[in-house]
Amino acid sequence: MTWDLARGEGFLPHTSLAELKRLMRAETNAKPRLRLLIAVHRKQGKPLDEIAESCSVPRRTVHGTIQRFQERGVDAANAAKKEGRPPQLSKRQRVR
Repeated sequence: MTWDLARGEGFLPHTSLAELKRLMRAETNAKPRLRLLIAVHRKQGKPLDEIAESCSVPRRTVHGTIQRFQERGVDAANAAKKEGRPPQLSKRQRVR
C-alpha cells in the first residue's frame, strides 16, 4: 500500500503541533519520544532527509514512522501489542 506522505498541516490533521510537542515532553521512554519528535518535525513541514539528519536515524526509519502515524494516528508513538507465539502445551498439560 502506498501512502502519500503528507507534511505540515496535512500530516495528522486532527492533532496540533502544540499537542504533539506536549506529548513528546511528557513521554519518558526513548523510542516513543523519538517517534513523536519525528512527527513534530513532519508537522513543521520538514522533508524526510532533514528529519533523518536532525534525529540521527536512517531515512527509512523516518519514512516508516511517518507511515505509522498516518495509519494509526497519535497512538503510533507506542509499539503495537503483539500476541506472540501460541503455547505448545495445552491448558491441561500446563496445569500438571
